[in-house]
Amino acid sequence: MNSLKNKFAILVTAWAILAALSACNNEEPAAIFDPNATGALTPEITAIEPADSAVAGVSRVRVIGKNFSPNAGENFVYFGTVPAVVLETSSTQLTVVAADTVAENVTIRVIVQNAFLPVKYARPYALKPISIPYGKVGLVNAVAMDAQENLYVSPSGTVVKLAPDGQASAYATLGFPTASTMRIGPGGALYVQRNNNIRLYQIAAGGGTAQEFFRFPAGVSVSFFDFDENGNIFGGGNSGGLFVRNSSGAIRSVGQYASLVIRSVRVFNGYVYVATAGAQPGVWRNQILAADGALGNNELYFNWADAGEFSAAVISDMTFAEDGDMYVAAERKQPDPILVVHPDGSTEALYKGVLKYQVSNFVWGNDQYLYVNHENASGASRIAMGKNGARYFGRQ
Repeated sequence: MNSLKNKFAILVTAWAILAALSACNNEEPAAIFDPNATGALTPEITAIEPADSAVAGVSRVRVIGKNFSPNAGENFVYFGTVPAVVLETSSTQLTVVAADTVAENVTIRVIVQNAFLPVKYARPYALKPISIPYGKVGLVNAVAMDAQENLYVSPSGTVVKLAPDGQASAYATLGFPTASTMRIGPGGALYVQRNNNIRLYQIAAGGGTAQEFFRFPAGVSVSFFDFDENGNIFGGGNSGGLFVRNSSGAIRSVGQYASLVIRSVRVFNGYVYVATAGAQPGVWRNQILAADGALGNNELYFNWADAGEFSAAVISDMTFAEDGDMYVAAERKQPDPILVVHPDGSTEALYKGVLKYQVSNFVWGNDQYLYVNHENASGASRIAMGKNGARYFGRQ
């Protein structure tokens, strides 16, 4: 009898323990989601600038809308599935570097921390590559650009016109083998400097045969020139110094360049910039003092000895962006053929590790592309810059 009672007591105790354990296991954890939380306001996108496309990994893109977070770390912008780098934020605008992925149709999405829903831009967006081949032409000696974004290239003895879609057509014959610099000038005429020569030629708007326009002084070797806003032409080359031809046709020596080898000439922001090689390599400048092309004294703007790995190469061309950055091409250097010199004197290679070809000379288009020709290689390329170039004064 006692044995039966003991068994019954053990069974009751076991059921009590199991019931207690079961009660413990079924307790619900503390809620992670607050059912009363409203969250941050859902973001909205009303516009993207630039509106349709940007350069992958380079361009700054503005996302305009509302309900963004002023805290940069709380906004996440995606081009497709690839995140962009967020630079600046406010409740109505996000500035980002476009994601580093090339695609024709990507969806831009914005996610804001504490907002329950993301937002998508209503239109597909294109991300373009940094550099593409441009035009099917042979070895090019010089390049120029007109106001309609037609590119002019000079294979041996000729000029070929490349329309904005890249289609090539014969434009002019030169009557000599090599052009070193070309510029669009007043009236849409194309001006061509014969390499290491005193003659500068003109091709009438629409094309045809090159005609001699004027001659620099005898004994001078000229390869490079540029226009200023008064129609003056500044030119120089391997010997003789820098000269100006003013709008009345008078030609005279300017600056202190008689002992220097000139490698490029560019007018920017009230100065003539002159790139040199030889014993004093670098970029000099002279202030334009008068409408007839009178210049101030030489100023050393950038010492080529400060160009790092670029300093072992010879300068082959230079130009400027609208914001004052100077771009200098280094002859026969690859990869990284173009050095960027910022207004504060700091430097960096343009798209380091990306541009693997050589660059002989270049011209900035009317928008955000730099057109380059390849030294000792066929054809030209178009480089997306993400900003505008400085004005070419001959171009209307």
